[in-house]
Amino acid sequence: MSPKKSEPWISLFYDVCSRTNATKGLLYFKLAHISHCFPEGEIDENTQRDENEPKDQRKTIENFMHGIAKESSLNDDTKIIPDIQKDTFFRNFKHRESSGTQLIAWKGAFLCIPMKSQSLPIGSIFLYFEEPANSLHEIPQNISYSVTEIADCYYTNYQSNVKTYIEKEDKESLLQQYMTGGLRFGEDKILSIDPLMEQNVFSLIKRYKNLSPIYIYGETGTGKELVAKALHYYSSRKSGPYVCFNSGTFRGNEDMQYSNLFGREKGAATNVGPMEGLFRIADNGTLFLDEIGSSSQDIQVALLRVLEEAKIRPVGSDKDITVDVRVIVANNVPLESLVRAGTFREDLMFRLKKFVINIPPLRERSHADIDMLTEYFLKRFSLELRQEKTLSPSCYEKLHQYSWPGNVRELQGVIQSAAAKSIMNAIMPEDLLLPEIKPAPLPTLFPEPFKNLKDLKKEFYRQALEYAKKHQLSQKTISELIGIDASTLTRTIEENKLEWYKKYNTDNTD
Repeated sequence: MSPKKSEPWISLFYDVCSRTNATKGLLYFKLAHISHCFPEGEIDENTQRDENEPKDQRKTIENFMHGIAKESSLNDDTKIIPDIQKDTFFRNFKHRESSGTQLIAWKGAFLCIPMKSQSLPIGSIFLYFEEPANSLHEIPQNISYSVTEIADCYYTNYQSNVKTYIEKEDKESLLQQYMTGGLRFGEDKILSIDPLMEQNVFSLIKRYKNLSPIYIYGETGTGKELVAKALHYYSSRKSGPYVCFNSGTFRGNEDMQYSNLFGREKGAATNVGPMEGLFRIADNGTLFLDEIGSSSQDIQVALLRVLEEAKIRPVGSDKDITVDVRVIVANNVPLESLVRAGTFREDLMFRLKKFVINIPPLRERSHADIDMLTEYFLKRFSLELRQEKTLSPSCYEKLHQYSWPGNVRELQGVIQSAAAKSIMNAIMPEDLLLPEIKPAPLPTLFPEPFKNLKDLKKEFYRQALEYAKKHQLSQKTISELIGIDASTLTRTIEENKLEWYKKYNTDNTD
């Protein structure tokens, strides 16, 4: 989906460059990972206004512009440099090329503004000026409408293109088109073209590549272990061991759980041998602890010590052992709720939640992701059954309407079952076993009289949000349940000063 010169957002971008008298400009689109330069041309075309400018320097400057634009979008950060020569970092910017380090003697000014559409990061716009500009701080406000218009225009077109691909009868071409999307690591891949996955998962995997500990939150079946594997693959520990342990495996057997993690010395217990322990096995690598909420209090104390001191003590030993392990944990229930229930240590929760990855549930991802995953599973199970399987068009509508409480794992099971059940090549809607699970109806509201309509409305939203918290519903779901859109709900919460909803929202999207 590379931009073309005739695309409307390119015209809007050129208009912004002209109105601000920018010497150079660059439009970066995060979703497509490409940039478009002003004067005309994509970044790899190396076009410029000054024909006398050396080509090598031009390419270096454009790469610098692209890097700043990408960073601005990633961090949601507006950069304003009124005078490059007075800025200690940018006045002697050193850019490393394959041939060595080049020194760019820049003068003038620049600004970089992140772009969003529907609260999703779309990219950023970079403007460079040949002369210092003290009034640069006024420009973001003056062009804010145009920046939003560019982002909305591009994102609307992006979604339209996605829909066009989905509606093609040739589903094989759809799969091939989007197999290039997502995040590949080794022979594995997380399939998605949804901006939510790019924003909440893919970009953070790369940003957190060498950080520890990492906490992954996601509902059952969202793919937490795949994310953990990707984190290991993109880290400097890639060549080290990757060890996975499900804390719920030995639920109720604390001794076995402790021994598996931290080891056991010979003679520590009757009729059992020594055990090295997964922390020692994972030394210089990564240890992934799934269902961390199932750990006992003693395990939590020992884990907290590992995170703070990098030391473990095996069962039956009086000596500490130093380990070098990157710890990644995951849970399908918000840790805050476990802390409130008294089953999880608050200090450990704070230690684990320094770097968090929230995996969006499948129901909040685009229909394009559902279709792409469906086609992937169909291709896979067709090979296993040695029979080409396809879905009738009406099946996709049924898949889109379902809420997927079991997420990607449930989708995989539904497609596998339908493929095995269907005698014909084409799978029909009746072959899809989708028992819709709906939340209980809203309780009877307003048991007591109210003085005015304003109080009545405030109580309505308060009880609706209490209901959302109780049933762990997303803001989108509760909005649909009470018959308004999510933006209206957010605005009403702010107008009624229901500040505590932020706490509920955090619990719900941990």
